[in-house]
Amino acid sequence: MRTSNRTFSIFDLRFAIVHVWAWLALSLAHLVVAQDLNTEAIERITAQPGERPFTFVLIGDPQGRYETFKKLLEQCAGVKPRFIIVLGDLTPQSREEEFDAYVSALREAPAPVVSLIGNHDIHGDGRALYEARFGKPDRRFDYAGCRFILLDTAAQKVTREQADWLEGALKTENRKFVAMHCPPYLGNWWYYSFTTGSRRFLELMRDHKVRRVFMGHLHMVDSLHYEGVDYLVCGSGGISPMILPFGRAVTCFVSVTVAEDGEKIAVHPAH
Repeated sequence: MRTSNRTFSIFDLRFAIVHVWAWLALSLAHLVVAQDLNTEAIERITAQPGERPFTFVLIGDPQGRYETFKKLLEQCAGVKPRFIIVLGDLTPQSREEEFDAYVSALREAPAPVVSLIGNHDIHGDGRALYEARFGKPDRRFDYAGCRFILLDTAAQKVTREQADWLEGALKTENRKFVAMHCPPYLGNWWYYSFTTGSRRFLELMRDHKVRRVFMGHLHMVDSLHYEGVDYLVCGSGGISPMILPFGRAVTCFVSVTVAEDGEKIAVHPAH
């Protein structure tokens, strides 16, 4: 009996050790993945001297075409951006390996990159995979007398809770810019827009005198001035441009130079 008990105890100990090591391996893997790259990028942005004029860059949907995206990152170094905002659809199908490939492509970036979430990034477990790498998608930060608000419209809506948060984020005397993936229900964009929450969103933009709203999703460059606010769809960041009766089908990055007397916008086609 003693021999039997001793044998069972040794087996039980080995079984426990194996499970502890497996738990530790999974925990360490989670820590490696959970990086919150957007918080790191924003910390780097706000640590820079807040002097005007300064330039930042916007890039539309890479959506898996990472070689083209990397070339755009390299190309935008020529405008010396303080930071870069990628406007969602980082992946084509929200797969873990696609998110990892996108993160790997960011090594080519000449400045801190803040990455928004798009509708192609929320299939299946996509939202969890995005948040494990970039943190919560609704954010704001201040730089050089400007407030930048990053809004999650990946599910093609703005919820009441989001609108309440957005209203609070807009309460500042700083110059205000909003970046998001899907456009609101407006003009020619109606078919590709979000409708839930669109009316309140547009009213908030107007009432709080937002200077510019930057969007992706349409894979083209198109602009609209509505109730005192400039809205700009910023082209494709890799995926094939969309050809429609309106807008300009182009793979590009957009530079915004902020000066005391306003902003200068330029579209830079890929080459």
